[in-house]
Amino acid sequence: MAVLSKFGFGGVGFQVKNGTIMPGSNKRWLGGERFVKPALFEDDVNDYVYEFGEIVEIVGDTRTNYIVKPIGATATANSKLGLIMRELTGAQDIRTGVVTNGIPNVTLNIWVLDVNLGGVGAVYKGLAEDVEIGGAVFVGNGTNATVAGAVYAEAVVGGTIATDLVFKSLAKAPTTTTALAVEIGN
Repeated sequence: MAVLSKFGFGGVGFQVKNGTIMPGSNKRWLGGERFVKPALFEDDVNDYVYEFGEIVEIVGDTRTNYIVKPIGATATANSKLGLIMRELTGAQDIRTGVVTNGIPNVTLNIWVLDVNLGGVGAVYKGLAEDVEIGGAVFVGNGTNATVAGAVYAEAVVGGTIATDLVFKSLAKAPTTTTALAVEIGN
């Protein structure tokens, strides 16, 4: 049960886990344009290890790609957010057949979270029983014991950002560890 990621996810295992979603994937998209766009981290974000399913702040647009940075204490409910998709990217580490994160300075794919989306897998922190389908989603900013880029079912004063997103599934462990993922959307 080796932990392979900064969020605590492990290998895939041999048991099929019904009703789970891997962070950074989507399964409810029925036609139309998927609003997945290319992005790069800001120039001063060099050695940051990002992970699929992590929510980041969009801070710029160069017409060819978005510029993003890790969510921090300065992010607000008005910040434009995107979720890092589990799609083809330059990988820096593949263990047990699971790509958990990418290489810095390589374009990544983000799903812009301010448009209509059917559902996309996010990293969940908190108790699984706190998630209610249709309940409000809060994003951790890395302060007050929250994990930056992960989602929560309850607000943490000074530690989470309110969003217009809701939970589309219950929180479940998609890998061999107890780390949880959940489907969010609007």
